[in-house]
Amino acid sequence: LSSGSSSNGNTGSIFLRSGDATVGSGGSISISVGNGDSSEGGKISLLAGDIHGDSDASMSGGAISLKTGYSTKSSSGGLYLKTSNAGSDGVSGIIHLQSGTASTGASGKIILFTGNSKIKGGEINLFVGETDKAQGVGGDIRSRAGNSVNVEGATGGSIELKAGESKKSSSGTIQLLTPNSGTAGISGAINISTGVSSL
Repeated sequence: LSSGSSSNGNTGSIFLRSGDATVGSGGSISISVGNGDSSEGGKISLLAGDIHGDSDASMSGGAISLKTGYSTKSSSGGLYLKTSNAGSDGVSGIIHLQSGTASTGASGKIILFTGNSKIKGGEINLFVGETDKAQGVGGDIRSRAGNSVNVEGATGGSIELKAGESKKSSSGTIQLLTPNSGTAGISGAINISTGVSSL
């Protein structure tokens, strides 16, 4: 399923849409690929269009937008990005978010932002998996700013952790703590250190 090419002007669009419902739910659109038996399962690829040539340096490549449905009286729809559980001898799949590289200028940003509210702003939660096996270790959360590699005078990136401000009341709190230990261990440490310097 494809639209034709064009030598002067835009190419045609492809539009998939289910019908509206007066009483009941709107129709669904499902895309699925086949299972594999002796090799990998099929893949789904979403690729936006590229810009080739240098006729207009201000033109950007095509965007991909995923947006859930709006409700006039209730909640908007959820957006779920999840990999399947692993089989008996493997690990579950990776969710990889990465912006592209840039040869001149800054590379793209990754922004996580909840909507505003008149009552309470939304939360951003980062949780990692637990383990219930002997000698098992819970998953780690790692955060690291960017390095500066072999460039004279350039510095590494910074990490800023800042609580929310209030125009008329108290600002938010930052809490850094480790949980209580179990019956046969010690509570975790909090280590804060800076790197060494050659100057």
